Amino acid sequence: MTPPAPEAPVSSTQKWAITVTVMVVAFMQILDTSVTNVVLPHLQGSLSAGLDEVSWVITSYLAANAVVIPATGWLVGIFGRKKFFLICTTLFVVSSFLSGAAPDLTTLIIARIFQGLGGGPIIPLSQAILWEIFPFHQRGLAMAVWGVAGSSTSICRSASSASCWPAPSSSIRRTCARPGASTGGAWG
Repeated sequence: MTPPAPEAPVSSTQKWAITVTVMVVAFMQILDTSVTNVVLPHLQGSLSAGLDEVSWVITSYLAANAVVIPATGWLVGIFGRKKFFLICTTLFVVSSFLSGAAPDLTTLIIARIFQGLGGGPIIPLSQAILWEIFPFHQRGLAMAVWGVAGSSTSICRSASSASCWPAPSSSIRRTCARPGASTGGAWG
């Protein structure tokens, strides 16, 4: 069997376009993982569920992540890095929409399982993609720029949790998005 032909070098513009793309996807995944903790009390009320029931929204996502992350390298070997990243991104976005539109707790938990399966490999894949396209002397810069996405989720998470509380001058509680709404879902 002959080895595959080497790919043409990636131009500087393409490298940074790829970097921004993987940063946005990683940002969505990190934000969606952490913002769920903020909305648990609101999910309890809107879905008429107890804390032990609604905690499965987080548990199902994390369990799916734990299952798929160790298999990421093997799946990359089967599908290829680029194709698998696109599959994971598509699965993550579609299941985010479904979890945002979930009419009941069971549907939400099932959508979160698929969201975890799609979202788990996104972080290691995005870092591996950057490691692959940047030459050795630029990898530190690429990883630092990529890290901005992870760091900025803290700011967005804080802003999203602040928007879940009533305004000081109003007795009307603001509504919070369900998990997934930040990444393409709807209130439902």
